[in-house]
Amino acid sequence: MRVTNAFTVGFYAFWGAFLASIVIWIIAFVVLAACGGILAGALRSGQ
Repeated sequence: MRVTNAFTVGFYAFWGAFLASIVIWIIAFVVLAACGGILAGALRSGQ
């Protein structure tokens, strides 16, 4: 395995992890927003 191959693999692994973390953050944000909306709706209807 040459140095360029190792660099390429590391580069793609880094970007893959970076993009995966962004996707996870987006999903977490959407889930939290949905839960917040459900809670707000439940509080409004309960009053």
